[in-house]
Amino acid sequence: MVTIPDLPALYLTLILGPTQAQFLQKPTPPACAANELPAKTIGIPEVDLPRSFTIREHSHRIHNPFTSEKLAALGQALNPPPGTRMLDLACGSGEMLCTWARDHHITGTGVDISTVFLAAARARALELDVAEQVTFTHGDASNHVADDPVDIGSCVGATWIGGGVAGTVDLLRRSLRPGGTMLIGEPYWRRQPPNQAAIEGCHATSEDDFRPLPDLLEHFGDLGCDVVEMVLADQDSWDRYVAAQWLSGSASAAGWTHIPKTSWPSRCARNSLPPPHATPDTNANTSDGASSR
Repeated sequence: MVTIPDLPALYLTLILGPTQAQFLQKPTPPACAANELPAKTIGIPEVDLPRSFTIREHSHRIHNPFTSEKLAALGQALNPPPGTRMLDLACGSGEMLCTWARDHHITGTGVDISTVFLAAARARALELDVAEQVTFTHGDASNHVADDPVDIGSCVGATWIGGGVAGTVDLLRRSLRPGGTMLIGEPYWRRQPPNQAAIEGCHATSEDDFRPLPDLLEHFGDLGCDVVEMVLADQDSWDRYVAAQWLSGSASAAGWTHIPKTSWPSRCARNSLPPPHATPDTNANTSDGASSR
């Protein structure tokens, strides 16, 4: 059993509630430049996740350093009433939506750029008999706004879609009803990284990419959110998340499993790629489960 070394950074998910937030109108999608016509109009495939990501995480149900137990604990902490409407941006394989639909009888929509992960999400919904409660949409989560306001808006482990925490909070607010709840998963520094190599080992470019936990909580307050609950990743959940990537990569290289090919990129893709996930020398911790009301 290989254990990931002690990390300077961790990951958590926060439950956030708006206190002085302005709920904005649905924005008009930005126009592409003249030389960047929408992919569909010029016959270029739609945006999808690079194949390296789907190879590494095709067997994951949760694309974060979270176990199913921690995901269930997050749902129990939030305890959404039956019929709660949820939007999950960068939903991956849809495990949160599917299991919460089963356990808490919510309804919801997941949005992701990976056709491979979305196929797994739809299969999971059928497996758990919740396909009538959840839907999954292929698209760019960075500009997705719900047609009708939702009770919960979530982005767990993918705040790069909004260019960081502040942009992601703003994006989620555009889909939330007044008084709604946000779930945001974000890395934080558990201790100061000793050098640049440690920072880059966490797939960061500078120490400013993450905040210490007290500063992260304060940042949410500055954005008009109350942090009301959180669930943190730990060493074991990091082990499970990363070690499974090694097995998936080995299985793919050995030809043990077939992973559908995807197309990348569309000429109109708006965001840079998400950083690779943690590796054994990662120095950042992450936390999933921040809620803002």
